[in-house]
Amino acid sequence: MAVIDGPSGIVRVGATEIAFVTEWSADLSTEITQRGPYINNPNLSKSRGGRDCTGSITADIPAGRDTGQTTLVNAQANGTNVVLELNTADGYTLDVPSAIITNVNVTQSAADGVTVTFDFEDGAGTHTLTATT
Repeated sequence: MAVIDGPSGIVRVGATEIAFVTEWSADLSTEITQRGPYINNPNLSKSRGGRDCTGSITADIPAGRDTGQTTLVNAQANGTNVVLELNTADGYTLDVPSAIITNVNVTQSAADGVTVTFDFEDGAGTHTLTATT
């Protein structure tokens, strides 16, 4: 399992940016199926299965974007997938085009505005990690 993290990114529902990521981490994994050993054949055979990406995000919702916070909470409650574009400090971008939000915590302070923390899973196994520099 590869663990990556970063300091920035964007959360979108459709084409609408609803939150700006300030901190994130993700675990990338691949399912491995093992066959064997069998009688008179001690060899093992392994094959790759589906890929997965799970993680957590802390994001700020810009002032005046109460609809962003509502959209994010509704995405979790209604099963709407979101688009995540997450950037590492060393020049990589993790794109999760079909993320499922598994929980949401919303905090509001008078000085800092709205902060959301949530966990996600790749809903389709279609995440990509690409070099951006």
